[in-house]
Amino acid sequence: MDHHQTDYPDSDKINLEQQFPSEAAEKAAQQYQGTFKAKAYALRVPGTGTDRREKRCIVKALKLAGIPAGSSVLDCPCGPGRLIPILKKFGFIVTGADISPGMLEQARQHTGPEGENCLDEKDKFCVANLFHTGFEDNQFDAVICHRILQYFSLSRDRFLALKELRRISSGPLIVSFLCNWSVDALWRNTLSALGLVRKRSCPPISPVTFAKEIHLAGFNIKCWLAMRPFFSRRWYAVLEPGPITGNRLLSSISAYRRIILAAGKIAAICVLAVMLPLFIYGFIVNSDLNRSRQIKNLVMQHLDDGDDVLYITDSSGNFKLINNIKLTNIAQIDDDIISTEKNAMDPFFLLSKREMQIIRSSPVIAKLEFVTQAKLGTKEFYLLRTHDTD
Repeated sequence: MDHHQTDYPDSDKINLEQQFPSEAAEKAAQQYQGTFKAKAYALRVPGTGTDRREKRCIVKALKLAGIPAGSSVLDCPCGPGRLIPILKKFGFIVTGADISPGMLEQARQHTGPEGENCLDEKDKFCVANLFHTGFEDNQFDAVICHRILQYFSLSRDRFLALKELRRISSGPLIVSFLCNWSVDALWRNTLSALGLVRKRSCPPISPVTFAKEIHLAGFNIKCWLAMRPFFSRRWYAVLEPGPITGNRLLSSISAYRRIILAAGKIAAICVLAVMLPLFIYGFIVNSDLNRSRQIKNLVMQHLDDGDDVLYITDSSGNFKLINNIKLTNIAQIDDDIISTEKNAMDPFFLLSKREMQIIRSSPVIAKLEFVTQAKLGTKEFYLLRTHDTD
């Protein structure tokens, strides 16, 4: 048996005497009037990825707000009651309010015995206009305001809604809005500018703009939460009653701390995503196996017969398995090694770009001639040989 209280009329029509500050606000109120529209909305969002991400944000916001169990919490507008089971798990006494009786009926079914069955006799539902709720001053310990301010295109509408919520709440307010600091908002604006999609009647707003409205309404910003930082336009603000305290700049930075950390995390992931493949590529192309294969090709192209010998330095890699290759270093390339090898065969020398710059200042360079320039891995090397006196 359903013991929770209900307080809403049977009619699906809103009270025409209720006042709205603008036509946009009234249009938003009318949007989900009627049983059919309420049912369609109730079936559209639950169970989707957006639904799961929004609920995770609400849970995180509730923990950050620090609302104690047993508190009286208003969910306005409650819609089909998606958030009420979460509020009940936190141990709150919940009042679900919405301007649409059809939505309240969907919420009652979703959270009552026919659905989650999470309500008790202290919980109730009621019809309420967000701008004139009819509740007493400081009646609730906290308020959740989800998925409604996004329909208000005017700053004055958002301010008046926040002001009414400030009046009826003695504690925190968790409110959602659409932020233009996001990839999907930028993408939509680009498509709209090109005429590919219809321009939004209520475009996303800047958190800086929203912060001004919040402060004017009498709230202090505790923190911002983004559903998917800088990718999704849905953000949440955890607000506390009272004017902004301390230094305005420092308070703003503190409120944005989570967003800043999220931005740093995303930037680090992006850098890693770019650098890691480059690192792996560089490791592969500079491996001894790859460079050994390239040196073999070089030997086959330029060493005339089996008597020729190729000197490579340590910087070229360690290739002891390759025939007719001897290891040396830049300091050992002098007249003696050239003269000794010249008596039996024609020595070749493979030097890196840096080593080439060093040997150019040595007199021994006069006894060597340039053969070719080769790229081994990601580095440039020079192949030299003694002058052919045959």
